[in-house]
Amino acid sequence: MKVLQQATRWTFAVLLTLSSVAMASEEAKDMIQATTDKMMSALQAEQSSLESDPAKVYKLVDEIVLPNFDFERMSQLVLGKNWKKASDSQKTEFVSAFRDLLVRTYATAIAKAVLKEGGVEVNYLPVNAEADAKWVTVKTLVQYQGENFAIDYNVYPEPSSQQWKVFNVVVEGISLVTNYRTEFNNDISSIGIEKLIEKIKSRNEAEMHKAVSTSAAE
Repeated sequence: MKVLQQATRWTFAVLLTLSSVAMASEEAKDMIQATTDKMMSALQAEQSSLESDPAKVYKLVDEIVLPNFDFERMSQLVLGKNWKKASDSQKTEFVSAFRDLLVRTYATAIAKAVLKEGGVEVNYLPVNAEADAKWVTVKTLVQYQGENFAIDYNVYPEPSSQQWKVFNVVVEGISLVTNYRTEFNNDISSIGIEKLIEKIKSRNEAEMHKAVSTSAAE
């Protein structure tokens, strides 16, 4: 069987995230599992409506998964030195567009993978963290269509709430932050940050149109 393409693996990276935890220990693993189960159950419960309206999965991902990500911190890491060069309005627009990009890119694929016969199986590995750690890595091993692959979550306690938030995801050794940083910084060098934001928004609109068109065709 052909090895899963990287884009498919990112699908699970967005799905299998964690919710707030009181401390970075085995409790983190338990909460990751609870959130994953909640998302899978929601998809299965809405299966019939998702078949007629694929775009509905955006709402489920937005409500269940994305609150556990710190998109501002992710945006800072993705833009690197260009973050400081951006205006306040550009930063706000980029964070919003980047957030939508992850939803639009992976949400529909998430639903198809979870609802496919055989589904997805996730093994949660022990969380090892020093007492004074500023962030920790939560590791999982995902089984899908006969393939096994690792997804690691970098999480930290968000200062204002002290709730643990995802700020990076690493799939089979490839960092989501690094992946997008390379792409976006190349774009900024050639077209500037304003045009990059417009480009991301266009990609988001195209993905939404694709989902709506699929719904209408069915």
